[in-house]
Amino acid sequence: MHDPLSRLEDLLRGLEGRRGKVSVLIGTAGATTLPMQIGQTVSRNPDAVLIDVNPKENPFQGLARNHPNGIVLEGNSGDVLPRMVALWEKLGIT
Repeated sequence: MHDPLSRLEDLLRGLEGRRGKVSVLIGTAGATTLPMQIGQTVSRNPDAVLIDVNPKENPFQGLARNHPNGIVLEGNSGDVLPRMVALWEKLGIT
């Protein structure tokens, strides 16, 4: 199975040279309306990259897993986000 960060790198490289939308949902359980609305709106855009960062099962994992450019990074944000930032810096994403 593909390492999730390697898959994320592949998805982000696919955005090179064009404007893309990346949504990162971090540590939310989806218990309020706004995060769910944002997640559902992004999930309807087949060109977006949808990233869910959470150590626990949540509704956004399903959105990310069912999206062609979705990825679930299971873990605490304090562990996952520094690795994501390092990857973005490596790729020159600002």
